[in-house]
Parts: sequence; C-alpha cells; structure tokens
Amino acid sequence: MKKVSNVIPEKSNKMYEEFISTRVLNDKDIIDFIQVNNFTKEDIYNNLEKFYQYYISKDASLDLNHKPKLSLNNGEVNITYTETEQYKQYRLASQLGNKIKTEYIANRILTYCFENLSKTKEKGLLARELIRACNDILENRSKKGAYIYGATGTGKTFLLGCVYNYLKRNGKQPAIIYYPEFIRKIKSRISNNDYTEYVDIIRTQEILLIDDIGAENTTDFIRDEILGPIINYREAEKLPTFFTSNLSYDDLLEFVSTSNNKVDYTKAVRIVDRIKSLTNPFFLDGENEREYY
Repeated sequence: MKKVSNVIPEKSNKMYEEFISTRVLNDKDIIDFIQVNNFTKEDIYNNLEKFYQYYISKDASLDLNHKPKLSLNNGEVNITYTETEQYKQYRLASQLGNKIKTEYIANRILTYCFENLSKTKEKGLLARELIRACNDILENRSKKGAYIYGATGTGKTFLLGCVYNYLKRNGKQPAIIYYPEFIRKIKSRISNNDYTEYVDIIRTQEILLIDDIGAENTTDFIRDEILGPIINYREAEKLPTFFTSNLSYDDLLEFVSTSNNKVDYTKAVRIVDRIKSLTNPFFLDGENEREYY
C-alpha cells in the first residue's frame, strides 16, 4: 500500500496538514482500518475529518469515560463509543456502593431523627454528645466517631439512625449497616469469591455507621478477612466511624478474640485498639424500651 500521507492535498493550513500527515494517518489503528477495508486514496480523503475526530477522541489526556471505535457503513466511516473498562468498573462500583449504603439496615431506621428522641435524661445527654461529634466531623475539627454501648433495647440503634439523618441533612452521604446482616450476606458470597468487592466498598465509605457489632456469629475468617480490613483501613485513613454494641470495649475484645474455641488476643487487641482510636465511648443506660417511630 502506498504511504497514506501522500493522499493529503495542498492546504493553506500547514499546521493542520502536518498534523494529519504525521499523527493521524500514522496512527496504527487508523492504518489497520484503512488496510482492512482496502481504502483508496479517494476513500481516505473523503473520511479525513472522521479519522481526525477518532484520533483526537483517543487522546488519553482527555480522561474520557468512553473509547472510540471506527466502523464502516455503506462506504462511510463512523465512530462509535463504548465504555472503557476502567469507567465500567467505576460505574458498577458506584451503583453497588449507592445500593450498599443502606442495603443492610431496616428502612425504618433511616427515618429516625433527634427531634423525635424520647426525653429521657440519658438519651438527651448522649444526643447532645452525638450532635457535637457530627458537627466536629462536618466542620473538620475532628474525625472521631462514637462507640455507643449498652443493654439490648435501650435505644442505641435509634440514636445511630438519628446520626445518619443528621449527617444526611447536612450534605453528607453516610453508609449504615446492620453488622450481623452484612456478615450473613458476606458469608453467602464466599463460595463465589466476590465478597471482597463488598468489603472494599464498605471500608472506603466517607462516613460509616455500624449497628450491633458483636452480635454476629464470629469466626477467624470474619475477624481476619472482614472486620479487620474494614477497621484497619478506616483507622489508617482517619475515616469517621460510628458503632453500636451490647458490648463494652473490654467485652468486645473477649468476643473478637475467641472463635471456634480458639483464642487469639493479638489480632483481637489490634482490632479493638483501632476501634478505640476511631471513637469515643458512650454508655447508654436505661430500661428495655424498644422505640419505633
């Protein structure tokens, strides 16, 4: 085949002509397309503008989400666009991430707010502390979350729902999960080996709220491959994290250290110490009064 740059006619715009000759018509994909379709000199000339558009669209510095592809329809060159693999993965992860943000929590919890809080002294004092923690995060004064613990039915989950809505109203997009349900879903995905995507999405959330940690059936795998990576990443990146639990820090240490009748204090201490680093502890006392609003 003749050198394709020979088909360029004389043009007044020498810079454009040089660009077409030295760049566009020397592009490997364009050369391959011309050769595969047995283009004549006239064919090339008639489609110069399309080749130029295609070449520009390929420019990686444009950071496009779609990649161009040349096609031929009735002798006319067309450009079609398909998602880049990188953008496809980003889009799917974003869709999955948005779904996961509230997938593992009862819908009613997403409606809780501090205005509807029962006026007990304990909850009122704790609510003020939680609002202060949220404001510190919103105004970048602190990255510390809260570890709310106490007996079953005292309103810990209600308070976590209030935190969720307070942050949402102030422009944040927190993720909130009921930890035992999250673990159950993770276990169902182990056989397909696709659970790591879910763990990665949860651990990288800007603000994460974890309800009822310590209520799950724990194993070495859950501790070392699920909880550990989530907590380690969030502590390293100083990402605000809130927890509720029936267990104090010390009780959580005992719980996490034992699985399958084996005790591993070293790994448990590492996890609980990082939870302590991420949070301030708040004990919620009171009677068992399940609150539904």
